[in-house]
Amino acid sequence: QLHERIHFFQKLSHIFSALSPIICVSAPGNERARELANRLHQDGFDVRAILSPTVTKGSERFRICVHAFNTNEEIAKIVASLKKENLL
Repeated sequence: QLHERIHFFQKLSHIFSALSPIICVSAPGNERARELANRLHQDGFDVRAILSPTVTKGSERFRICVHAFNTNEEIAKIVASLKKENLL
């Protein structure tokens, strides 16, 4: 079931990486990454911003974890939120 959820996320987002439940989305800049994390939290998602100096300045990103218990509707909603924020 987890693999099905990952494939569904990849199909909608066009992010094709290794078959991993952890997906990173680029959001350069600490302020931008924090701001986008707050917006996604307001949309009901628990995402984690990975900020500089943990990563090289300019390569800040979000970590999204897909779980087997996520529904296709939840996955579609986060993909829509990421598109709305121009992250996809």
